Amino acid sequence: MKHVLCLCAVAALLLGCTAKSGKFQRPEELKFTAVQGYGLVGDVRSVEYEDYTINFDTLGNLTSVVWKDGGSNVYEYESPTRYKINGIGPFQISCEDNLRREEDEQGIELPFEYEFDNQGRVIRYAYQEYMSRVTEVYTYEGKENGPVTMSKEYGYETGMEKQENVYTYREWDEQGNWIQRDVERKTTSTLYNEEGEGENKTVVETEHLTEKRIISYY
Repeated sequence: MKHVLCLCAVAALLLGCTAKSGKFQRPEELKFTAVQGYGLVGDVRSVEYEDYTINFDTLGNLTSVVWKDGGSNVYEYESPTRYKINGIGPFQISCEDNLRREEDEQGIELPFEYEFDNQGRVIRYAYQEYMSRVTEVYTYEGKENGPVTMSKEYGYETGMEKQENVYTYREWDEQGNWIQRDVERKTTSTLYNEEGEGENKTVVETEHLTEKRIISYY
């Protein structure tokens, strides 16, 4: 999962008390961290994928997303729970029940939302990508940390797209995070008939992928 900055972002509301997370202390109101939102466990410093790297601080907050083509989103914190992205913001995070909500204080952009199950695993992630609202839904088997499926869909002016992923895990690290998995992906793209006559055009594509990542810890 990655944040796409289309003048949109994330943030937080800080109260005075703290709660322990791994080796570090974090604000109690940050019940769920960005590390958890990305489906990770432990005191994660960075995650390197094929195309980009995600970096976190010791509180589990996102500090940057750096793409290998040269682009980046840099998170500048005014407090552990309030920050700007590339100078835009500020943004706020609130955690209530099993939901982490990241909201633009100006109300211009749609919020990011992470919903977690009772094990603290992300089961729904909603965000804005360009002008579309995207929702990712995750399912699990037993108490495993890695999801077995992820589906996401979004609409745009002339159509919609739905993606379905089934994961098979090949390798885990000592912290319990996957570092290699196979993906069976099905993408269904629908193009609306703009004239209002006849059927919409639908294209289905399938592919097999192998995903790898390198995780470092504090």
